[in-house]
Amino acid sequence: MMCKQAVNELHRQLEELKRWHAVTVDREERNMELKMEVNDLLKEAGKPPKYGVELG
Repeated sequence: MMCKQAVNELHRQLEELKRWHAVTVDREERNMELKMEVNDLLKEAGKPPKYGVELG
């Protein structure tokens, strides 16, 4: 059986990983949006897209 201190530490680490995951996923989604915006601007300028991006 695990002691209470070890369980509390595991919960703290899990919460930290959840926060890290949320931040990195949000950052990646924003990067994809920016790449799509760049591609749209290039298209308006009559140039080929720079990024192959798909949002799913």
